[in-house]
Amino acid sequence: MPETTVQSIETIENLIFLGNLSQAGEILDPLFINHPDEPEWYRLKLMILYEKYRQQEVEKMVLTICHKFPDTAESALAFALTPGITALQCTRRINKAIRRSPADAYLFYLRGRNAIHQDSYVYALADLNICLELNANITKAYLLRSDCLSHLGMHQYAFRDLVTYWNREPLQNEDALMVRMLCVLTNCLFASEHSFGSLVITPEGVDVAKILHEAKIWKFILHQPLPVLVKPEAS
Repeated sequence: MPETTVQSIETIENLIFLGNLSQAGEILDPLFINHPDEPEWYRLKLMILYEKYRQQEVEKMVLTICHKFPDTAESALAFALTPGITALQCTRRINKAIRRSPADAYLFYLRGRNAIHQDSYVYALADLNICLELNANITKAYLLRSDCLSHLGMHQYAFRDLVTYWNREPLQNEDALMVRMLCVLTNCLFASEHSFGSLVITPEGVDVAKILHEAKIWKFILHQPLPVLVKPEAS
């Protein structure tokens, strides 16, 4: 594969992982049109559509990939992202995709996200750990891992991941889960020192910057490695 193609793939992937889906699409679209037989462009297009929750378009792209590139890593991913399948079916299909591409961080991210939807936080944590070991640029994985850690009672670790997530793209990352996690963890960690009034609710929402940069908050952020609760299964 030409070096320029590899660089384009890395650039688009990093934009997707950072949540800059529109910018990723702008770079991908001309490549997709000019090189219609390159399977990587289809994989990236599918990832963008999936992250945008465009189910009808995802369904069409899944069929296209499975028809155009059968028995490939791209078709394994497409098969796993088929709309309308159960969570268990999704897990089994991602397992198959991981066996084909064991170094693909995005697959572990998907399986971890799917495990959260099933309230399997220990297994989700294991997958998200691997995801971030393979690729620390998958920003949303920090937020999902924070959610897992909070449900498992490891609030200081959860807060560390929440801060990491917010610091990556502070203006874009104030989504609903971010705000909920911030309220939950602030209440758990600072119950004796803070009230919800100090969360500074503004007409635009929560003043995240003020909360995260208060001096007292940083002593609650742990720097030790996360404990290993369970090893993820390959199938």
